[in-house]
Amino acid sequence: MSLVVGITDALFAPAFSSLIPSIVSREDLKPALALNSIQFNLSRVLGPAIAGLIMLKYGFLWCFGANAASYIPFFLSIYWLRPPERSVGQETFNHQNLRSTIEGIRAIIRSQKTGWALLSVLCTGFFCGPLVTFSPVIVKDVLHADVGQFGGVMTAFGIGGMLAPLLILLTMQRLDTMKMSLTAALCYGFFMMAVSTVGAVWQLAVLLVGSGFLLTVANTSANTFLQSEATDQNRGQTASLSMFATRGGLSLGNLATGTFIGLSSVHLAFLLNGLLAVGVQIFIFRRLFKSKQGPASETPFGEPHRS
Repeated sequence: MSLVVGITDALFAPAFSSLIPSIVSREDLKPALALNSIQFNLSRVLGPAIAGLIMLKYGFLWCFGANAASYIPFFLSIYWLRPPERSVGQETFNHQNLRSTIEGIRAIIRSQKTGWALLSVLCTGFFCGPLVTFSPVIVKDVLHADVGQFGGVMTAFGIGGMLAPLLILLTMQRLDTMKMSLTAALCYGFFMMAVSTVGAVWQLAVLLVGSGFLLTVANTSANTFLQSEATDQNRGQTASLSMFATRGGLSLGNLATGTFIGLSSVHLAFLLNGLLAVGVQIFIFRRLFKSKQGPASETPFGEPHRS
C-alpha cells in the first residue's frame, strides 16, 4: 500500500506544482506558489493531528476511511479546474529526449541557488522528518501515555503548521524566501534536540507546536524559492526534484533513525539528528550566500558556479 501511495504521489505532486503557473498571472505567481506549497505542507502536519483524534474516538480502521473520503472534494476540484489549453507538438520519446532531460536535471542540481536549496530540503526531511514518525515511541515508551494523549500532541503539531501560512504570506514579499527557509530549518534542528529531553506530555506538545510551524515555513519557503527560480522548460523537473528531496529525505531518514533507535534509544537518535541538522543548515547557509563575497562559489555537487 505504501509503495502504491508513493508512486501516485510522485506522479501527482510535480504535475500539480507545474500546473500553477498556467492558471495564474506572472505577477501573482509567487503568492500562488506559496499557497500551493502551504497546502502540501499543511496536509502533512494536519493529517497526523486528525488521525490522532479519529483513532481515539473510532479506532485505527476509520483513519483509512476518512482518508478515502477526503479524496471526494479533491476529485471535484480537479473536475472543476480548467487550465487554458496550449498547442503542444507531439514528441516521440527517444535517446535525444532522454539526454536532454538528464542534462536539464543536472543543470538544476548543479546550480548555485537551486542545488543548495534542494540539499537543504533533503537534509530537513532526513534529520528532522522522523520527529513525527517516531513521536508514538516517545509518547508510549518514554512518557508512558495513551492514544488520547498521542492525539493531543499530534493536534499540537497541526496547530503549529496552521500558524505558519500567515507568517509566510505576510513576509514573503519583504524577506528572502531561501533565508527564511534555512532559518526555520536551523531552528527545527534545535527543537529536535529539545524533544530528546522531554519528560512530560505537555512539554512534547509545546515543542511540537513549534516544530509544525518551523517545518511548514522551511519547506514552503524552499519550494516557493525553487519554483520561482524555475523556467517554463524545467518547471516540471524542478518540482520533481523538490518532491524527491522532500519525500526521499523523509523516507531515508525514517529508515536510518529507526535503525539507530533499535541499536540505542530514541533520546540519543533525536539528539544526534538535531545536531547534524543544525550543522548542515549552517553550512548550507554559508555556502549559498558566499557568492556575494566573491566571483565564484562551489555548488553542493562540487562544480564551480560563476555569479
